[in-house]
Amino acid sequence: MSHSRGILNIRFNQDQGCFTCGLESGFRVYNVHPLTEKTRQDFDEVGGVSHVEMLHRSNILAVVGGGHSPKYPDRNVMIWDDIRKKMIYEVTFHSPVLSIRLRKDKLIVVLYEEISVFKFPDPIEHLHSYKTQPNPRGLCEVTSGSKQILLYPYDQMVGKLQVYEFDSADTASKERIRRVIVAHDGAIAYIAVNHDGTKVATASVKGTLIRVHRIAGGDTGPLELRRGTDPAVIQCINFSQDSSLLCVSSDKGTVHIFALNNLHLNKRSKLPQVGLFGAYVESLWGLSQFTIPNESPCLCAFGPDNKSIVAICMDGSFYRYLFTTEQGQ
Repeated sequence: MSHSRGILNIRFNQDQGCFTCGLESGFRVYNVHPLTEKTRQDFDEVGGVSHVEMLHRSNILAVVGGGHSPKYPDRNVMIWDDIRKKMIYEVTFHSPVLSIRLRKDKLIVVLYEEISVFKFPDPIEHLHSYKTQPNPRGLCEVTSGSKQILLYPYDQMVGKLQVYEFDSADTASKERIRRVIVAHDGAIAYIAVNHDGTKVATASVKGTLIRVHRIAGGDTGPLELRRGTDPAVIQCINFSQDSSLLCVSSDKGTVHIFALNNLHLNKRSKLPQVGLFGAYVESLWGLSQFTIPNESPCLCAFGPDNKSIVAICMDGSFYRYLFTTEQGQ
């Protein structure tokens, strides 16, 4: 990425093969493998952009204005058609939009204490609205596969996730609650769901532990993965496409890789499992990690072969790292 200043937001698409950059000067869309610019819209066309969400690899993007000189209000979600090179829909809300999510049949818009779900794309029709805990990070995830599962912070208690599953019919009555997941003691700071909607990974505001939960529940508790012992702000969590690996990045400038299927590949502490150190020892410490130059905050994702990690940084830099599960390097 040649543009290194004025980045407001970076987001992967649903298969992590592309990413978007919302900029003070418009937006960009990049392919990851190989790294190439796919499209751009500059300031004169769209103004400053705080959020850009792709619909897989299609010509449709959801855009929210932002930055110092937005063309569109931050309370509006604009739908951009990159073939027609213009905005084709506009949805207005009563407060600033904090994040947006797309799937082929749904538009999800996150406000400070509310999430709205719309039928999408033609016509855009409101289906549901849900109250949440105060949600300044705009936390919400939706599956991209055949299961239509929505996850967001529970409105009645800090540290819990609400899970909804939608019926395939696009009507307002066709939804049901599946369960509430007890994720953390403190407030949730990050949510990531795997492609097929069977697992969700969460981090709290403390940022030391990542927990991987089965969405359908079960007798076993969550898998507990330790990023470190010092607090950190989690910047990104992503599953590999086959859900066998998990990557985590933080404001410490580090990216950690964990094995989810072959747990023996992860490292464990050598401290005795007693007293004060018990919780640290029981957690899995990951099979590999690396540090980004200049410790820049970044998003991370796996390459298609599960042997590489890409890191896309808020300073405009892009890195690709190779690792092996045999040696954890």
